[in-house]
Amino acid sequence: MDDHYPSWYPVQIRFRDLDPLAHVNNTVYFTYFEEARSYYFDQLDTWLNEWPSREEHQIRDMNEHERIYATGRSVMVWCNYLTGRPHPVPPSLRFAFEQMEARTFPVTSH
Repeated sequence: MDDHYPSWYPVQIRFRDLDPLAHVNNTVYFTYFEEARSYYFDQLDTWLNEWPSREEHQIRDMNEHERIYATGRSVMVWCNYLTGRPHPVPPSLRFAFEQMEARTFPVTSH
């Protein structure tokens, strides 16, 4: 497994995230993934100055990076909000993803 991660998001576990046995409730992981995804997009600002209008998420120990607590997977679809239909990711956003991840992504048609 590659130990290079272009974006780390430290999660502050809140009291409300815990069940009576002090375990993080499994439904809270989706909130953590959502927060990390939002943070990731914020990190893309460097490459998005020209903005016009099959990886897994992982929750890892902050100190022991090889220790994985949870994994998740999501599929995001870019939409044209005027038509409500799927639309290819804009080139500037694709470029930002590739710069952040230091790799290229295949171009797919919808």
